[in-house]
Amino acid sequence: MFAGALNQALRLDLDTLARVGKLSGKVIAFEMNGLNCYLKPGSDGIKVLDSFDGAPDAVIRGTPWGVLRLALPGQAREAFSSGAVEISGDVELGRRFKELFDGMDIDWEEQLSRVTGDVIAHQIGRSARAARAFGRETLVTLGRNFAEYQQEEARNLPSASEVTEFLTAVDTLRDDTARVEARIARLQARLAAKSGVK
Repeated sequence: MFAGALNQALRLDLDTLARVGKLSGKVIAFEMNGLNCYLKPGSDGIKVLDSFDGAPDAVIRGTPWGVLRLALPGQAREAFSSGAVEISGDVELGRRFKELFDGMDIDWEEQLSRVTGDVIAHQIGRSARAARAFGRETLVTLGRNFAEYQQEEARNLPSASEVTEFLTAVDTLRDDTARVEARIARLQARLAAKSGVK
């Protein structure tokens, strides 16, 4: 079912389908908390296999949410840097595979117009774009408000100034400790010298 939907989407973007064909013969394994599958790109799309005899060329390993983030625009870098997703084996192949979906450009409005006609498809497309923009703005606002609540009201998170103050105090304590250690070492050396004289 997943493979059918994936290949149907690829057929709507022939440029991406052609780039998939360039990875023909390679095998990419996805490992998500014990749920494994193997993807074999080819000129006709991507085959999804439950098992594969041999070693895959690249392994993309992570949490289901982390792997899902790879398909979301602008989320791949965060998924990798947070450690939610890792690539092993042919890292370049894993990167190229990820770029396939980043570059996927399906004109959904054009596809819809074949069923509904141009005018209705354009109106639906405009509404979808407005809803997506509203959703993005709402998520940003909710995130900002949640962080502010956690910092100011619930006091579960420190503010930026509190973090800076804490880090400065840690630096000061570290420097003071180093000075005390140096002084203790000098005093011990003096004591050792005095006891050596006697």
